[in-house]
Amino acid sequence: MIVATSRRTALLMATAAAGLLVLLCTPALDGQGLNYDEVQQAPAAFLLLGRPMYAFVALAWHRIPLLTMSYIGAVKSDLFALWLWASGVTFTVVSWRLFGILLAAGGLWTFCVLSAVALTPAAIAVFAALFVSDVTTLLLVRHDWGPVDVALALRLIWLGLWIRTSADERPGSLSLLLLGAIPSFLVYEKLNNVILLGPLAVMMVVAERDARVRRAATIAAGFLIGLIPFALVNLIGHGISFHATVNQQPSGGTSAADVARFVLDVLALGDGDEMKQYILGVPSVAWARITELVFVAVCVVFVTAVAWTRGRRDRDARLAGASLAAYALTIVLLVILIMPISRTYHWFVATPLQYLAVAFGVQAVARAVRPRTAVLLVAPVLAIFLALRATNVVALERDFAARRTSPMFDPSNTTVAQYAVDHHDDATFIAADWGFGAQVYALSNGTLLMPEPFWSWSGQWDINRLGAYIAERGQPTFVLLPKTWRAPVAPEATADIVRSVEAITDGKALPVDPALERSPVIRVLKFAPPPPAETAPCHTAPDAPAGVRVVANSGGFVALAWNAIVARPDHYILDVATTPGGAGAPRELGRWPLFSLGGVQRGTYYVRVRAKNACGTSTASPDLKVVVQ
Repeated sequence: MIVATSRRTALLMATAAAGLLVLLCTPALDGQGLNYDEVQQAPAAFLLLGRPMYAFVALAWHRIPLLTMSYIGAVKSDLFALWLWASGVTFTVVSWRLFGILLAAGGLWTFCVLSAVALTPAAIAVFAALFVSDVTTLLLVRHDWGPVDVALALRLIWLGLWIRTSADERPGSLSLLLLGAIPSFLVYEKLNNVILLGPLAVMMVVAERDARVRRAATIAAGFLIGLIPFALVNLIGHGISFHATVNQQPSGGTSAADVARFVLDVLALGDGDEMKQYILGVPSVAWARITELVFVAVCVVFVTAVAWTRGRRDRDARLAGASLAAYALTIVLLVILIMPISRTYHWFVATPLQYLAVAFGVQAVARAVRPRTAVLLVAPVLAIFLALRATNVVALERDFAARRTSPMFDPSNTTVAQYAVDHHDDATFIAADWGFGAQVYALSNGTLLMPEPFWSWSGQWDINRLGAYIAERGQPTFVLLPKTWRAPVAPEATADIVRSVEAITDGKALPVDPALERSPVIRVLKFAPPPPAETAPCHTAPDAPAGVRVVANSGGFVALAWNAIVARPDHYILDVATTPGGAGAPRELGRWPLFSLGGVQRGTYYVRVRAKNACGTSTASPDLKVVVQ
């Protein structure tokens, strides 16, 4: 084994690179609000710590989370739970984000140490500089939207192992087993990592011919070992990941223009523009995308030339070409397998193969010609590109320091959630839409389960269950829903939940605390405690309900309302028929003048409402014709 970088130098450079990554990712770490998707892996951690189970635990075994979603393994969740247990810290915005940053930094540190046997200090420095100046890397590591931190850390370790085994004429079996096991384990960590099979195939092919068969056999064995977690969760979950794959298949075709646009977006990923706009609400500098594309073109030509001219007799040139081929193959697989349903965090699976190709290309040139000539050939291009990238990174750091945010990451996402945690003993909180519950649960360290009835409204949840919940607590009720910048995921259900709470509380709205009212993205409604559910004394049966009307009729979701009777009846009864005045199966409702139902079949229905108290049942309201399209 030829040592390219001494152990001491490698440790110093690894620590410096990891430290720089942490430094660039941590300014004003709580400056952006806690996003629902960003925190989706945290709730499963509290299940392992013995707390009540919340959403984002798609599969568990004896309170051990296995999957957070059907296609995402609970690796980070379990690691975070162990960290909370061992350190005694609690969940905060800072502790959660810092944990992800440290995972990625640990992967970078390990890569530098493992690759030191084959990379010179200059090559390691080139790789680290390109990696930490990638704005998408910095944003995804900081906010782990996707998520990406665990996969990135393991991917860096995997690449370090590949470099190490490539430099060793007789690598150990454990290293080769791990080389095969890590990408297959990453398929369990997140299903889209199946794309790494392309780079793995390149790694197996590029090995020295006389050792290729033995290495390939050991790597293949490792690959099968790494598949065990994925196989087990699908055995326990009855093919849960495969069902997720079927459900995510897109409809419609993809044009050549779509493919070209997608490939350019992936190649320009280092400018971070999409992630900056999504998280910080500001674009990258105007010329960053052009800079990235020009640099990619230059590097492709450079690495291809090096690999073509020197690949047969120079290991570095051969590995440069292999890294570039693995990067290109990853993009091809992205196009074939997940392009129509993918986002930036999926494309990020190709990083940092492109930077490894450049590092090996630089090293191959440096060893092939005189050092001064190599510097004159390569240094100006790298210096100009890194200087331009540094400008973009500095702008990013200024945005961090200024606490810039997009609506999705507005600070009120944290403020409102923390308010719910702080007031859970003296108020009732209801999420009428997506985007609030995960933050509340995580910031309460797994102790506060805020109802999110919109997920199963008119199914597991309806006005009766909601009324019982609110009445049992007997406190002021807060309803959380998005403001106009984002439409609810189920608009009919959200609107019906608000109507239901108004009915349950007799519509007694209260002023909202200023800390909540100032949120530009979250609408907070506050209602007085519900009146006691006492049976009203009666002398006669109630009057027939009046004003029966349709308040929602879309996509099979139908909601009805009618005028409340002054002396509230004990129950309402709904009659539904398919002909005017026809007989229908009566349905006993609650005490409130509302009814909603999802999944209604197409057709024409005639509905009537009756009121009932201890003295009898009213006559029916006039027929109301409801046409469900």
